[in-house]
Parts: sequence; C-alpha cells; structure tokens
Amino acid sequence: MSAQASSPQKEVVRSSESEEAVAFAVASDPLELQARLVDLLDANDVATFAASVAPDALIRSLLDPTQAATGREKVMAKVSEIAGKLKGRLAEREAVRVRGDVARCLCSAKVFGTSVAVGFEFVFKGDVVVELGLAKNPPKADFLKTTTTTRDEDAAAAEETTTTTKPLVSLEAPFLAPRPAEFPPRLVEIKVKSLGSPLSSPYIAPRLINPYVKVSCGAGVVARTKVRINAKSPVFEKDDDDATLRLVAPSSDRLDVVVMDYNVARKHQWLAKGSLDLAALPLCATEKNFQLPLSVRKSITNQAVHPDKSQTLLCDIAHFDLARWWEVEERSRRAAQAEAEDASASSSEDGGNSKRTSWWRIWAA
Repeated sequence: MSAQASSPQKEVVRSSESEEAVAFAVASDPLELQARLVDLLDANDVATFAASVAPDALIRSLLDPTQAATGREKVMAKVSEIAGKLKGRLAEREAVRVRGDVARCLCSAKVFGTSVAVGFEFVFKGDVVVELGLAKNPPKADFLKTTTTTRDEDAAAAEETTTTTKPLVSLEAPFLAPRPAEFPPRLVEIKVKSLGSPLSSPYIAPRLINPYVKVSCGAGVVARTKVRINAKSPVFEKDDDDATLRLVAPSSDRLDVVVMDYNVARKHQWLAKGSLDLAALPLCATEKNFQLPLSVRKSITNQAVHPDKSQTLLCDIAHFDLARWWEVEERSRRAAQAEAEDASASSSEDGGNSKRTSWWRIWAA
C-alpha cells in the first residue's frame, strides 16, 4: 500500500522552461509555433526564442530586399531590439498560414503614443525557424494574403526563373559549340561612376550627406562602394578602383541598387533605390555608361518615394553567364544545322530542280 501511495511522488516536476521546451518539441503547426514565438517577443524572453532559431537562419526585410543578414547572432540582435521596444505592447494580432511551412502575424503596438503595425513572417523547418521576415506598417491585405502552393513548389518555380551555373536545359552530345567541362559561376560586375543630379536630402533639418552605393542580387550576395564624405554630387569612380563591385554567383536575376547615407551613430538611411532585370542585359558584354533609373526617398519619416523627383546612376555594367551564353549559342548552331538539312532534303525530293534553277539564274545573270 505504501508503495502504491508513493508512486505518484516519483513523477518528475518540470520547470516552466522545460514545459516551454516540450511545447516546442511537440508543436508542428506553423500557426501554433509563430503564436508561441510572438508571445516570447511580447515577454522579452529572447533566450527561449533563440533556442528555436537555426544557426544559419536568415533575417530579412519584407519591404526592402537589400536588407538581409544570415546567422543566429544577426537574427537575435534584431529580435532583441524589437523585443526591448515592444515588450508588453503587442496587442491585437492577426495570423495566417501563408503556405505549407510559412506563417505570418500582423501585430498592432503603441510606441510613444503612436500606433504601429509590425509584421512577422516565420519560415519553419520542422520546429526550427530558418527564416524571419520583418515589416513595419505593411499593407494588411497583401501581407495576410495566402497562397495555395507549397514552399517546395515555390522553390521549383524560382529555380525555373533563376539562372544557375548549369545550362538552363540539358542538351545531349554531340555539341556544335565548344563546351567546357564545368561552367564558372555567374558574375555581375558594376562600375559605379556618378549620379545624374545632386542628391536631395530627405531630412527635416540640414545635415551632411555621406553617400555610398550598395548593390545586391539575391539574399546574401551584396557589395558596396566606399563612403563619400559630405558629397551631394558624389563621384564614385576613383583611381583605386573601389567603385567596381562584383557579385559572384548571384541567386536572383534581379539586381537591386540603393544609394545609402552613412551615419556613424544611427542606422544608415536609403536615399534612392532602383532595380534592374539582368535578362535585359546582353550576355558576356559590358554596357558602357548605363543610366539606371532610381526612385528618390520623399521623407526620412517614412519609406515612401517622391512622386515628382527621380535620380539616375551612371555606371558600366556587365553580366557574365557562360552557361546561358553557351546554351544560346548551341541552340543557334543546331537550328542553323537543322535548317540546312531541311533545305538539302527538300532539294533532293524535287529531283534537284531547285538547284538547277538556282544555277541557271546565276549563269544567266
């Protein structure tokens, strides 16, 4: 009897932290996982939050694709900043499962008496966060819009539209165009020269502008020029060639260009930005004095672009993609060969009349 009475006392009593760990271990629904993580943000419990972040997780801005960083430390640095500001302020929440393993949550918060909408996008692999997207005051309808495709289908679609280091479609030997055993990685090279007009300041009070240019082509593929101190009409092209930016193995066909203002003690601010579809450039050739149109920031207090002002960036730009170039060349040669074979076959079918007519016209002329 005493043994039976003592058996319940042998149960292990779990601490609250252990219970949280168990909750993460058994949860599999992205909506449940994101709800738990947002609760941790609201409680400023960044330590427990960090336990669910992958070591190589990606954090990015959902409104500005050039703002991205990789690594748990980078993710948690931003999460700690957000949790410190929004502790106990995340009131109304609307969550949606965008697709298979992706969940979004739109929260309203009051900071210094002002209502702010904060959007979170969590991408899970199992119960671990592999990607965190952030947005301030995103358009609600677009942010909470769901898709019917799975993440695997999205990835497959992205692979179809993204150039890789391999040919776009496998072509069988024999090859008509010389083909290397391996293709080198894609390379985007842009030599930044100058701006088309002086930079307009988005700041309310007069201040110095220290511009630099940042280019990116997919997550993690970023390069930037050096800062030009106190220059509203910066000339980036210098003898030391620091304005030649190279993006090796870009993961996207879209090139994003941003003119930034360097701040010593504060977050760097964007002044003008634009993008370019690399498919519009000739393959393995340099476009000299290319004028890339840029949108100008209207005010430092928001992310809106100015409706009446614009800017251009003068640069030399080249897109080296030998895999795609080779495939275009190979297909062109095969098409020419097929056309020649068809012409020869048709001449044989009519008994050589077309050949005799052709030679007769040449002789008669």
